[in-house]
Amino acid sequence: MACVEDNVCKIKVCKVNDDMKTLRDEIVEADAYVLSGVNYYNPLKALMHSFLERWYQFRHLEADIL
Repeated sequence: MACVEDNVCKIKVCKVNDDMKTLRDEIVEADAYVLSGVNYYNPLKALMHSFLERWYQFRHLEADIL
């Protein structure tokens, strides 16, 4: 919940900056999203699930933008 006040994700992946900082502006400015993930039986695979969890930062201040 550290992202509540400024909508910037505070997760540090392996203490290395990932691409979410650069993708964040593009996500906010995009007109549409096409997301897909492999689903053989029930749950999404870990890579897509972790990517979607990073979108939690947009719920607070910019929810109407997305």
